[in-house]
Amino acid sequence: RRVLGVRDRAHLLAAAGGGRLGTPATHQEPPVTPRPATHQAPRARRRRPPYVHQIPLAFVPGVGRRTLDRLLAAFGSEMAVLHRATREELAEVVGPALAERIDAARRGAVAIASGAGGIYGRLVLD
Repeated sequence: RRVLGVRDRAHLLAAAGGGRLGTPATHQEPPVTPRPATHQAPRARRRRPPYVHQIPLAFVPGVGRRTLDRLLAAFGSEMAVLHRATREELAEVVGPALAERIDAARRGAVAIASGAGGIYGRLVLD
């Protein structure tokens, strides 16, 4: 390897399409042309729905594969369990204790203990 000197840098710059070092650029962008009369102004963006923080059911202590299968059979999808099912409906399927944990996770009444080394954190119920 060799160290590039000033002359070498100038040579590389010229080969890349640039001029001498220290000279101003001679390229200019073309002027902006007015838009045709048929051009419509951009429409206002639609409002996005609010962000809803959700904790996956698999993170809730006590929800294993069989419990998740029962919930999905009863409600159809994890989103239905997390957003539409009432606490009473959950209690009918998984029992009152687990329904309370799922409801606490939905309300955000849980803390998440951070994980490390590629391991997700754990839910800590308040």
